Amino acid sequence: SQLRAAPQGLPDEQLILTDPLACSLHAVLRPELTDAGRVLVYGAGVLGLGVVSALRAAGFAGTVDLLARYEFQGRVGLALGADAVLDARADRLEAVAGRVGGRIVPGHLGRRSLVGGYEVVFDAVGSAESFSESLAMTAAGGQMVLLGTTGPGRVDPTPVWFAEVRLVGAYGRSVESFQGRRVHTYDLVLEWLATGRLRTAGLLSHTFALADYRAALAAATAKADSQCIKAAFAFG
Repeated sequence: SQLRAAPQGLPDEQLILTDPLACSLHAVLRPELTDAGRVLVYGAGVLGLGVVSALRAAGFAGTVDLLARYEFQGRVGLALGADAVLDARADRLEAVAGRVGGRIVPGHLGRRSLVGGYEVVFDAVGSAESFSESLAMTAAGGQMVLLGTTGPGRVDPTPVWFAEVRLVGAYGRSVESFQGRRVHTYDLVLEWLATGRLRTAGLLSHTFALADYRAALAAATAKADSQCIKAAFAFG
């Protein structure tokens, strides 16, 4: 049921990105973006960078900021359509406050709240920390989209009730409603890849022969050293 015919002319280097890009695009099509002027993508792995590309492919013309841990991720994000890159290794709440013109308010037990924020925040990391911070970085009445997956953890849900932030879940791919069409995410991704509407430059950063699987796994798990975004095996 998940098999799709590959469009003629698309190279394997793009086709192998179909599934992660479908996950990113499905997340982009979940919230209401019509009235959103500013969007933050929290995390710059292949899913977060895919969200940046999918936002632009879907026609979002507002500001897209990317919270990235490494400089090489930021460079790819800018090439895919991000307007600015915030340093995830610095004080993230301070960086967001400075970017959106907000202010930080101290709370109980050392917690901090942000007055101001983004209309939509995509959490593409999926840790308890990124979940809580993404909620905190969402403006009152805004939407926070969780596409990164994780296990149980302690999350501060205060913005959900205090700032009436709407929490939107996004998992995998589905049948989408897009501009009057009912279309599977895979088919939409393949269509946009074939027409060049969906940018992929820099997403497949490393390829390895199967015999070099140890080096491939090392590159994929030590991104700071390898500057890997997505690795794949090349046959032939």
